[in-house]
Amino acid sequence: MKPKKEWALWGLVCGLVAVSGLAVAGAAPKTSIAVSEDGAKVSKVDAKEEVARLALPVMRVNQHATTLGELESALSLQRPSARTDMKDPAQRRELLEKWIHTDLLASEAVARGYDAHPEIQVVRRNQLANLMQRHIAERFRDLVPTAEELQAYYDAHIENYVKPTKVRARHIQLSNRAEAQKLLDDLRARSASQYEFRSVAQERSQDVYTRNSGGDLAFFPLPAHRQKGDPEVHEKIAKAAFEIPENGGIYPALVETDKGYHIVMRTGFRQAMTLTFAQAKERLVPVVTRNLQQSRIDAAIDAIGERIKVERHEENLKYVLIDLTETGESAEPGLRHPTGPLPGNK
Repeated sequence: MKPKKEWALWGLVCGLVAVSGLAVAGAAPKTSIAVSEDGAKVSKVDAKEEVARLALPVMRVNQHATTLGELESALSLQRPSARTDMKDPAQRRELLEKWIHTDLLASEAVARGYDAHPEIQVVRRNQLANLMQRHIAERFRDLVPTAEELQAYYDAHIENYVKPTKVRARHIQLSNRAEAQKLLDDLRARSASQYEFRSVAQERSQDVYTRNSGGDLAFFPLPAHRQKGDPEVHEKIAKAAFEIPENGGIYPALVETDKGYHIVMRTGFRQAMTLTFAQAKERLVPVVTRNLQQSRIDAAIDAIGERIKVERHEENLKYVLIDLTETGESAEPGLRHPTGPLPGNK
């Protein structure tokens, strides 16, 4: 296994290759403060000297030269710790050697015609797409949401900021009243723990939806206060759970619904919470900013789609083969061609 620092160097090499291979004509490389041999910062020089500095070659393989500008562009995309490592002259020399090795291998691959391999074309296409998306995203980097946009997001996601009191409960559902009453009396008589209640629910509950989870109903409010995303718990069960005074308590009577007879235990409690718009505003800014930026990026991509012909053949998605061997699941009969032979085959 490669040491962490070596993996970081290989990451830089990949970034450098991407910058070198996908350079956009007319795009100036990012600049930074120069670093001397001892790792100390050097003040910026005038524009003409800076252009000359960025054009300095750091290596040349055949006719392909790599410049300081390309090196710095790749470094700017790395995490801070990787950039800090480059203050060490030995690390910079090691990076250069790895990049030379990469260029040597790439040159040999081109000489053998590997650059026309479909996998290479896919990688190159994905890199071009990522580069274009970053270019589009740069246009919206300084986007600032308005007060109205912040308020609209707050109102649309009010359940995240204003939450009613909630309880968590487990239940055991039985169809026979006498059997359910006997079990309720037994559980209450021995002050069954939450663990015991869960085990009994897994063994005896007839609710197929919650039996495997020990009858867990998750956190829920009273039906009148139910919000988006809250589980739909029967009104009678919810009211019974709210009447139980403490976690681990069992409702003293059976709860009858159209599904049968239920024994209910409270297992959790959450106090109501209210976060006003003014209180939430600061934390809303980054969330809304990201959403607005993404919506602008999506709109820009959609605009490209209006200029370029796109065809979708969703009817062929049913022929996708999914390898489930590592999941332990077995492929069902007909997975290969679920609705018959492929189009054009008899």
